[in-house]
Amino acid sequence: MKKITLFAVVVTIGLATGCKDEFLDVAPKAVLSVNNFYNRVGVGYLLTGAYSLLDGVGAGTTSWHGSADNWIYGSVASDDAYKGSTSGDQPEISFIEYKAIQPDNSHFRGKWQVVYDGVARSNDVLQAVEKAAEMTDAEKIQVRAQARFLRGHYHFEAKKMFNMVPYIDDKTYDPTNLNSTKVPNDKNIWPNIEADLKFAYDNLPEVQSQKGRVSKWGAAAMLSKAYLFQQKFAEAKPLFEAIIASGKYSLMPKYADNHRAAMNNRSEERRVGKECRSRWRKWQ
Repeated sequence: MKKITLFAVVVTIGLATGCKDEFLDVAPKAVLSVNNFYNRVGVGYLLTGAYSLLDGVGAGTTSWHGSADNWIYGSVASDDAYKGSTSGDQPEISFIEYKAIQPDNSHFRGKWQVVYDGVARSNDVLQAVEKAAEMTDAEKIQVRAQARFLRGHYHFEAKKMFNMVPYIDDKTYDPTNLNSTKVPNDKNIWPNIEADLKFAYDNLPEVQSQKGRVSKWGAAAMLSKAYLFQQKFAEAKPLFEAIIASGKYSLMPKYADNHRAAMNNRSEERRVGKECRSRWRKWQ
């Protein structure tokens, strides 16, 4: 009788535990969980990823046509530059040059993909830094300032190209919900862009320890440029004057040197960026 009772208990326990499926919940190997980024190193990697799309390369199928220099949509479209090569080489650029632009032009799709991937990566940083317990408040502010500068920059690019575009912030963006970014494009997002760039300007240091990271003056130049696009000249001029008065920058003796890789981070563009240089020059 005791053996039968013991057997019944074992079977009952087996049935009670055997129906559970927790054993199926196994974390995949060689795959990073979001929890891996909730620390100083992880946030740094995410921030580097947000910076990396400034050249337009790395957002899926996109390549150089997503870069912030916009030579296709600016210089080529205005006849300041010529595509060159053969008719079969990047024919979409020829259509832009001839003002025969169709809705399926891959360059515009690529530009959209790059800027909103950049927005998403910037928001990834802003969400992760809030959960990085080991970071100090000062470190978090510096990360937020850089990420908001990048988010402002990518939205700025979208605004310049497409005008009425959606603004996606870290409160709206949910990487697990594709519908979270289906935001109406019925608002002018200049105030949002200004707010991001202003936060960066107010919180970034004048000099960064690593080349390539945006500084206070880089944020000032980009914010000034946003003002110029809106014809807010009174707001832009003091910022340009502050950049000049900082004494950290000067014109290169030879203008062509600004376009040589060997001259990167020299007196005219150091930590301000090529994207802002032409606007700054007009005020000098």
